[in-house]
Amino acid sequence: HGASDALKKLGRRALVSIPHLRTGSMRGIAPKDRHPAGYLVARPMSAYAETYRVLRKAVMQGDGLRSNVVVAITSAVPDEGKTTVALSLARAAALAGQRVALVDCDLRRRNLATLMRLRPELGLSRAIDDPSSLKDIVLRDPQTEAVLVPAVAEDSLGGDILGSPGMAALIETLRKSFDFVVLDCPPVLALADAITASVLADTTVVVARADRTPARAIRAAVNQIESAGGFVVGLALNCVQPNVVGR
Repeated sequence: HGASDALKKLGRRALVSIPHLRTGSMRGIAPKDRHPAGYLVARPMSAYAETYRVLRKAVMQGDGLRSNVVVAITSAVPDEGKTTVALSLARAAALAGQRVALVDCDLRRRNLATLMRLRPELGLSRAIDDPSSLKDIVLRDPQTEAVLVPAVAEDSLGGDILGSPGMAALIETLRKSFDFVVLDCPPVLALADAITASVLADTTVVVARADRTPARAIRAAVNQIESAGGFVVGLALNCVQPNVVGR
């Protein structure tokens, strides 16, 4: 239900409680940007935006304050809002002046480009096969200075590209060029390649929807990531009702 529940039931701290945004809060925002990541940019002084500034600091501190951080965002099961969390975190870091790259590792859903209103022609597999093409593949976020390495339909047709040596090399290339690299990974309990991508990151945040995600599912996801060699810095509780946050 809340942050204290996460610590008590899972032995993991909730890094942030992300408030649920009501439909009415989107008034005055351009229709194309009426989603939480658009709200963050339009309302930079809101409680929602502050939540992501706190999450960014928690991720960086959890990784020992190194200057170039790669963070994986995942969830135990689908529909927890982890793609929105990944985009919002990337935008918060970009607005704070960091050089940010966002990588769509959810090769089946590929929702990031849609949320950002971008239409990629080339994607992750091309960047892995031909690293010199990366500059032609990345797309700039229309609302911040962050860039996206998108996923396209052909990326889901091959083998385990997330577990390939080329993927590991791509992450290291991005680490050298950017301060903050965010990997939007698939749900852990739905697809095995979520764990593969998480292990490439320095740290992982597991997104859980408040009052909905079973504790046993979160526990299983954390155990699988850490058994494979990943590091889970904590949870991001999503869609928390304002009265719960206040209490």
